[in-house]
Amino acid sequence: LVFGSGCVALAYWLLSRAGVDTNYWLTVFPGVLMIGIGMGFCIAPITNVALGAVSSSQAGVASGVNNAVARLSSVLAIALFGIVITTSYNRSLDQGLEMMAASPATITYFATERGKLAAAKPPADMDKMQAAALHQLVKSAFSQGFAHACLFSMALSLATALCCWLTVPVAGISATPIQSSGDN
Repeated sequence: LVFGSGCVALAYWLLSRAGVDTNYWLTVFPGVLMIGIGMGFCIAPITNVALGAVSSSQAGVASGVNNAVARLSSVLAIALFGIVITTSYNRSLDQGLEMMAASPATITYFATERGKLAAAKPPADMDKMQAAALHQLVKSAFSQGFAHACLFSMALSLATALCCWLTVPVAGISATPIQSSGDN
């Protein structure tokens, strides 16, 4: 569990480094591969810990609770990551518009366009140079939001690794010494 969560944390750190123009094979693919490897080391042991903590007569209930918690945490994660991405995106977009000294009309336009995130487009009647700069700003702001969501995921994965390290006993290690019979 600790190793798997650590792999996932490293993977999210790698993904947080992905920018607007980074190479997929050098940045994104290794991160996604590491998530797969890390989760492979986590899913079955988590299920074993959950089911091993109850008697066999309660295994069905434990399995149901385990699955319900997994589904609920997925929904919660989607909501939290949505908040992290949009908050970061909006902050970066606002700072970029301010640094560019965008006109009030452009700021008003992006107030309605920002909900599209990376698909937001500059006004059609805008000067081509300014439109290109705004398009780059939108991509950069979205990349910033994605990076913050990845770093948030990394922190959660590290917290998971720490909790597992502190609370889950390692199989095969006994706290009491094994008594020798003296017949060596």
